[in-house]
Amino acid sequence: MIFKAKLIDKDREDILNTIEYKEFVTIKSYKETLENNFDYLTTELLIIVKSQQILLTAHHAKVKKLGDLILS
Repeated sequence: MIFKAKLIDKDREDILNTIEYKEFVTIKSYKETLENNFDYLTTELLIIVKSQQILLTAHHAKVKKLGDLILS
């Protein structure tokens, strides 16, 4: 049972780490897109991309907090 519980915890940790990493990469991509294409995007597109970046960043913070709670 202890071994099984450790495997389950490890699986959760791996899943959370994967999600957190992929969200980090995506947030970085949004940031670079905004920085590199600011002059070429319409105001409407800037608002959409920035809104998505904000939502993703908030979700990333929740996942990170959940991971800290589960793994502590």
